Amino acid sequence: PDVRRHAADALASLKDPASEGPLLRLAQGAPGQRARRIERLAALVALRGVLRGRRDREARETLEAILDSPDVSLSLGALDVLVAMRDPDSVARVRRLAKAPGLEFQQASLYALGDLGDARVLPDLLAALDLDVDALSAAAAWSLGKVGDPTVLPALYEKIDHGAWATRINA
Repeated sequence: PDVRRHAADALASLKDPASEGPLLRLAQGAPGQRARRIERLAALVALRGVLRGRRDREARETLEAILDSPDVSLSLGALDVLVAMRDPDSVARVRRLAKAPGLEFQQASLYALGDLGDARVLPDLLAALDLDVDALSAAAAWSLGKVGDPTVLPALYEKIDHGAWATRINA
């Protein structure tokens, strides 16, 4: 019963570009293919290695569709693959996710924006830096460092000197 999951694991190790299509179909749970959740997750893990650093419109669109899954683990797995692809065309979708309901999605999306390393996300990250939710502000701060634009230094210094957590520590 675990043959598909183990086959996906093996394809991840081999990083064969030809495996992209079958893995995308498995991750998507294509019609006529009864994929269990664990198999779909294994396919996403495999795709992360296969698609790393590659721009592929079809793969990006399939993964963006999986982002809408009611299964949070599948959605976050798809987000992880999109980040590994480092496709600048994914930035707009990840930016929208960072503002969507749900703390887990917002936090993961903020980290993803940093990993994408695209300067277009700086306004989103600077806005998130001032949120009242420490987990989101922390993700934004980390991501600002990953983007690597020195223009954000004043905002980061402000958080060090006057952030809510600094106030609690000094109290």
